[in-house]
Amino acid sequence: MMTWQTSAPELAAERDGTTAACHSWCPDDGDDVVHGGRGIDVLNLPSLTAASLIGTLRLSGEDGARRGLALLIGADGAVTFPDEAGRAQVVSGTLAIDGRRLRFFGIRRIEFGPER
Repeated sequence: MMTWQTSAPELAAERDGTTAACHSWCPDDGDDVVHGGRGIDVLNLPSLTAASLIGTLRLSGEDGARRGLALLIGADGAVTFPDEAGRAQVVSGTLAIDGRRLRFFGIRRIEFGPER
């Protein structure tokens, strides 16, 4: 099992000056844990699609499931989790696919496609 932190080399500056870190995971990588941090943390799932998250993604929070959040698939195919006011929120949770489990903490966006 590997644990990824936001000190990953895939750091990039966003337009507003915040830092973004991209973490990639495939089920073939085995069980894993990703910890986000300050800035915008992106989880890239290159071997999956947004549709594959249905029934496999479980969000968690201080009160158990995160109430009041939507799962939004944008025009670019990325998944975000806006609150009732439409602001993208940071989420934590578990993704279980093909007997492999990814636990993630502090992720704002999930992308699909080639690894960055």
